[in-house]
Amino acid sequence: MQNNYNLTVRRLVPIVLAVVAALILLVSGGEWLYHYFTTGNLVVTTNSKYTDISVLPVSNKSNVSRQGSGSLAVSLHTGEYYVSVENGSNGTSQYVKVKGRNATTRISLQTAKPSGIAPVVYGNLQNVAADSSHLAYLDQTTGIHYIDTSNNDSVVPNTNGFLSAAWASPTYGVGLDSSQGLFVINNTSVTPLTSPVSASDSAGTLYAVTPNRTIYVASGSALYSGTASSGLKQIYTNKSSNDALAAGNNEVASITTGLNGTKPQVVVVRKDGKTAHKNFDASITGWSPWSPGDKYIAILAGRTGRIFDTSLHPVASIPESSISYATWLDDNTLLYSVGSELWSYSVAQQRSQIIGNAPLNEQIKSLSVSTDKTAIYLTTLDSYTNQVDAIRRINLKGQPVPDVVYRLQLLLPITENDYSISMVNFAGTPTIVVSVPVDSERASSLQSAQTTLQGLVDISGLQFTTALIPEG
Repeated sequence: MQNNYNLTVRRLVPIVLAVVAALILLVSGGEWLYHYFTTGNLVVTTNSKYTDISVLPVSNKSNVSRQGSGSLAVSLHTGEYYVSVENGSNGTSQYVKVKGRNATTRISLQTAKPSGIAPVVYGNLQNVAADSSHLAYLDQTTGIHYIDTSNNDSVVPNTNGFLSAAWASPTYGVGLDSSQGLFVINNTSVTPLTSPVSASDSAGTLYAVTPNRTIYVASGSALYSGTASSGLKQIYTNKSSNDALAAGNNEVASITTGLNGTKPQVVVVRKDGKTAHKNFDASITGWSPWSPGDKYIAILAGRTGRIFDTSLHPVASIPESSISYATWLDDNTLLYSVGSELWSYSVAQQRSQIIGNAPLNEQIKSLSVSTDKTAIYLTTLDSYTNQVDAIRRINLKGQPVPDVVYRLQLLLPITENDYSISMVNFAGTPTIVVSVPVDSERASSLQSAQTTLQGLVDISGLQFTTALIPEG
């Protein structure tokens, strides 16, 4: 019996060993297959060995997967990533999808020197609109200002006490006063807009005006639409409050941010009466207007920025997460600010790039594009007062900016005992404005200001004028 047992054991040992070896091969082979199908390669090249490269998963931007300098070749788990390249004040980002089966994705990211941001007008100014011949903005202290191509400043006094304004064009808009009343601004004419929203409504008034002069008004959950001539009619009742409006010629987006405890959502109401809804998991902290052709809107929820179509289907992801203000250059190009940086994002390429840096590291407060698409206008915050200190501009068609303008940007405005020195630089020759308290001091203050600037910059390419400081 013992001999039979030993014989049986000897026969089983090779079989057991073979089974164990097969299992080991199966497991290791399975791991190899899993790795093969779920791993890909990413190769990043740049135009400088001094660039810093970061690869971040789209699902968790705070988790940097890989870093390198100049170029980078890495093996990554399949999925969506942002590749960011920085070189000093230059930067660009690209969305990529890493595929399995050991496939290699190659991208080349080139950083470019940002364009110069030049001052246009100084002051605590807001709500900017421009075309080739007009610059319009609101100064809550003095009123609606219009700058022409000779840098002349015309003012519609703020007798209505406007708090804000929205523009269809630089010559047509809607203003909101301190009692929640709405007014139509048509060049220098200001007339009340008949509104269904009562001034006593505790929900306040939201409003927007589109390039085709359609006006949208919201208060609480009610949304209205119309024109100055036809009047406003209710078109939708939201289940939640309307916290913000983003209006296009053919639709309006009602945004419930979720910051006050309600559920974050966006509702799109089209002119044909159709609607689209989307709920968000995180509070909505930023959004853009609709793109010029009413194709896309950008929404920032939590740390994720996405671009949606009119049906609120996601179209693209935005690499940067700390977006403050956004607008559109065209249906493909989204512009947005990140602190003092101005970024441009291509929907088609899913690539972003820094195109400008505000001077003195000032934070960008607002963005708008001129109707002729020749310039981007932005307001910036003074680092010390935290108030808007200027309207600035990036030219998009290669329009030259005199070097003296950039030099003056570091000096102006200047306040002396009896006068102040500022500048208007909308079109033509930059104009130095010397503001005085009384008419009798114009000549002496102008001469003193010219002497002051002559010791700092070449004033031969400047023109000078004087203005009275508004009373009060």
